[in-house]
This record gives sequence, structure tokens and C-alpha cells, in this order.
Amino acid sequence: MNPVLRLTVEDLARPEMAEAVLRLQAAALAAVADPVAVTDGSGRILWTNPAFSDQNGYGPDEVRGRRPSLLKSERTDPSVYEALWREILAGRVFRGELVNRRRDGSEYVASLTVAPVAGEGGAPVAFVSTHRDVTVQREAEARLRRSEESIRAIVEQLPDAIVLHRDGRVIYANPRALADLGRAATADLRGLPLRELVHPDDAARLTETTRSAPPGASLEVRFLRPDGTTRTAELLTLPIAFEGGQVFLSAARDVTERKALHARMMQLDRAIAVGTLAAGVAHEINNPLTFVLSNLDFAAARTGLGARGAADDPGEDAELRQLIEEARGGAARIRAIVKDLSLFSRSDRDDREPTDLPSVIDAAVGLCWNEIRHRARLVKRYGDAPKVFADPGRLAQIFVNLLVNAAQALPAGQAEAHQIEIATSTGSDGAAIAVVRDDGAGIPPEILPRIFEPFFTTKPVGQGTGLGLGICQGIVRSLGGEISVSSRPGEGASFCVSLPPAGPEARAVRAPAEPAPRLAGARLLVVDDEEVMGRIFVRLLSDHAVTVETAAAAALARIERGERYDAILCDLMMPKMGGVELHERLRAIAPEQAARMIFVTGGAFTPEAVAFLAQSENPRVDKPISEGDLAAALHTVLARRG
Repeated sequence: MNPVLRLTVEDLARPEMAEAVLRLQAAALAAVADPVAVTDGSGRILWTNPAFSDQNGYGPDEVRGRRPSLLKSERTDPSVYEALWREILAGRVFRGELVNRRRDGSEYVASLTVAPVAGEGGAPVAFVSTHRDVTVQREAEARLRRSEESIRAIVEQLPDAIVLHRDGRVIYANPRALADLGRAATADLRGLPLRELVHPDDAARLTETTRSAPPGASLEVRFLRPDGTTRTAELLTLPIAFEGGQVFLSAARDVTERKALHARMMQLDRAIAVGTLAAGVAHEINNPLTFVLSNLDFAAARTGLGARGAADDPGEDAELRQLIEEARGGAARIRAIVKDLSLFSRSDRDDREPTDLPSVIDAAVGLCWNEIRHRARLVKRYGDAPKVFADPGRLAQIFVNLLVNAAQALPAGQAEAHQIEIATSTGSDGAAIAVVRDDGAGIPPEILPRIFEPFFTTKPVGQGTGLGLGICQGIVRSLGGEISVSSRPGEGASFCVSLPPAGPEARAVRAPAEPAPRLAGARLLVVDDEEVMGRIFVRLLSDHAVTVETAAAAALARIERGERYDAILCDLMMPKMGGVELHERLRAIAPEQAARMIFVTGGAFTPEAVAFLAQSENPRVDKPISEGDLAAALHTVLARRG
């Protein structure tokens, strides 16, 4: 029993003492700031202090003899009143909250305390209650609670990982953090050392940043997941007050895809740079290569050694023939390499045409031969396969990737012990099939399903970005085909590319020029910034009257003066004014001369030149110049004279 006020028999036996005590108690209760009511044992109000009247709007005379239930509202659960009477009738103090209603009908939250006053036998003879208005406090608490819930909801919906940690151990993680860390619930993380959640190489830097870095310092770390994979994140750590102490809040943004995209963009930039370089190299080599090939042919003809194959020529003639043939062979190899470079340089375009698989594969082999020859013997098994409708450059990119991957799956320096096989055939559905096989270590079955995923790679850092096979798959599917892989550990890997055959609606591949009838006596204008090229054209076109200009502006001036030519052979890419601009100028002042232009190019590698050639109806001759191609182009233009 915990009575607040106890009257004893002895006190009541001394009237003067009892009266003094009662006056003292009444004065004390009247002065209490909280509303106070005294009820008898049956619960009827005997007395209230002024604060009670102020709070509830009832005067002392209005409530005397009535029960406190006059303050009762419908918003208090009946179980509260049941608990109240159960406690006070048992002689215990009741403390609780209920909603009271004032005289004017307004309601407030009351923090209620009711203490029993024990009589002579110990049974309650009266009750003293206080009704403190805590409405404002509870509303503030409710607002704070709602605010906290809102903040928590925001934190839990953030796209960034949020981790709270104290003394280096996790105390909270939001759902994004759980997902990034590969955990199902906060309980899986609570109490774990923070350094165990990052890659071991990043743990020391994370600890140092938390300990001594200025607030807001960022750090790139790799989250370590239970399956051993990592996610790269930018981490920002701040000290904050939490639950009466200081903790650290670490916000982490997953940048794995962003870094992978950056790597891909860098790879694409490198590919574009290589393609541009390849086109530039091809252009710069083609001019001197034309000199070499043309002059070798001219020298052979002038010395009477133009006929090939005579192995029994005596003395110096045989030796000279051999020298010329070796030089021709070397120049032919250079020409093939330049052709392959030109093919690679256009791989970012999609100029489709019926294409022969073996020729594209051979070009790809040439581009990556240095990677192959130190690691394996190359075996080609070219069976009958239909042509496919594809851009040769993009098609070559597929086989370059597959061949390089096959070579890199084999150890260097053991070429005789290993083999890479390339085979072509026709599938049962008529598709063109190309298979690249190696006899290396094979692909582990657990990663086999992932090898075409962008950015997935098992190669060491610096040796691959995981883009090659993903790009191959993208190119193959864009052509309506499929690429698949089969492999067993220790038995190598086999990649199969299946492409639909070129249908009859596909445009024809530009066929090699047929020998054209030689036409003589034409007036020709040659425009090429290389003086040697001008001399070569004069020799090759000795049946015609040839005028040479090394600048397009000078050629334009001749036309503006009224000179006319049966054909104008013009280099496409020249300093200052190139062939495209000259053609446009001629279309304005002499359209019939523009129509007689033949473009000579060692490689059109600007977007403008590529676009122009794609829509131009003028003939084109590629360097190094083939006499057959040149004669065919001239025949096309000169035949229009009549």
C-alpha cells in the first residue's frame, strides 16, 4: 500500500492538531499548479483546487458530490477505467493517461495519478487525483514520432546505401545497403565490424578515413558480398549525434555500372581512335605503295622482264627478275595489310553487302596473326558456306575477338603443342556457319552462362574489359544470327557463329572490274597533291592527253577559264580543297564536268567523305591503283562522250 495521505486515530483524537493538519493540507493542495480532486470512498468529489476549475471549466460547487466521470470522453478505452478502479481499490496508486472533456466540450490528454487515502482499518476512505494536461507534450511527441518515421521512410527509400556504425561496428543499414552488401536483413549486419564488409585492400583506408579524415571526406571502396563478388561504391562518412552519443553515418553510392560504362566508353574511344588511325595509315601508305607497285611494273616492262615465271633465264636477267618478283611480293603483302586495316577502320559503320565468310576471316587472321603465331598452329577448314548480308568490317570484328580470345586461352611459346581451328560450313537450315575452336584449358561451367554479359571478364586487370564477347553477340544478333559456346574444362572452347544467308534481295557485291576496251585520245585532267602520282598517271594513260595539277584550286581555275576535259581523275583527300569540294564547285559552274569526275582515294576516313561516296554516282578507284579498275572507270566516263 502506498497512500499519499494517511490520517491516524491519534491525529483525530486531538482536535487542535487535526484542524491544523487539515488546514495545512488544504492550503498545500490549493496551491498545487496541477488540477487536484479529492473524492470519497465511493468516488464522489469532495473537494477540488482552483487549478482543477481553471482546467475543466467547472467551479467547486458544481462538481461537489458528483463523480469524476463528468470529465469522461468517448476517446478513452473502457479498459483504462477498469484498470484504474482495480488498482486504487487494492490500495495502490494508479498512473495512466486518458482523454478528458471540459465543460465547453473541448478535449485534452490528461496524465492521471490517483492515490488512495487509507482509513483506520487500512481500506481506502478517500482518493486524491491529479489531472495534468499533457496535450501539448503528447502532440509534440507525436509530431516528433511522425518526423522520425518520415525520416526513416526516406532513409529506407534512398537509392544510396546508408550504414550507421559505432566503434567500427554496424548498428543500422537501410534496404539499399542490404542489397548492395548481399544481405537479407539488418540483423545479418548488426554488430559486424565495418572493415569486414569491404575488400581487404580497402579496409585500412576505410578505417583511417573514419578515424581522421575531415567530415564529408569521400572514399571509393569495394563492398564485399558473401558470394565473393564486389560492388564499387563512393563512400561519404559523417559523424552525427544518435541516441545520446556520437555515431558515424556512411552514405555509399554504387558506381559499379558507372565505372563499367566509363571503361566501355574508353574502350569505344580507343576503338574509334584505332579505326581513325588505321584509316589514316592506310591513306598515307596507299600513295607510296602505288608508286612502288607502278614503278616495279614499269621497270620490269622497260627491262624486258615483264613476263613472269621464266625460271631458266641466264645470269643477271634471272637475278634481276628474282629481285623484281621479291619486291612485287613484298609490296603485295603490304597491300593486303593495308586492305585489312581499311576493313577494320570502317567497323563502326554498317554498310551491308553480300560478304564471303572466308575472306573476312582471313582478314581477321591477318589483323591478329601476331597474337596467334606464338601460341598455336592455325588450321583452316573452309567448307561451302553461303555469303551473308553484313558489313565486312563489323563481321571482321567478331572473328578478331574470337581469335584473340582463343589465342589468349593458350600459353605463349608453345605453338607446336596447341591448335586453333577455324571452320566454315552450311547449316541444316541453310545458314552460314563459322566455328572457332581452341584446345586450351576451357571455360569453368560456373562462369560459362555469363561470358556474353557486358563487362564480365576473368582476365587480369589491364588485359580485358569484358566487352569483346558482348559486342560480338550484339553484332551477330543485329544480323539476325546467333553465337553460342560449348566448353569443358581441359578440353578447350568452341564458339559457333550462325548467320542467315544473303537473300536475293541483297545488293550485289561490287565485282572486280572486267577488262574494258581501251579508248585513246581523250583529254584527261589529273588532280593529285602527290607529284609522283601525276607522273604515274601520265605513264599509265600514255594513250591520252594528260594534264596534271597538284592543287584542286588550280584545276578549278582551268575549268573556270573554259577548259573542258573528257574525264577528271581527282584525289578525294587533299590539303585545302579536296575532291568533294571541287565536285561541289564544278556542279555549280560546269555540271557536265562534275559528272565526268573519277575519284581516286587511298582511304576516305572523314564522315563527310564517307557520306559523299555513299551517295555519289561518280566512279571510284582505290589506291594502290589497279590498271583494270582504272581502265574500267575511264571506260564508264569516256563512253558517255558520244
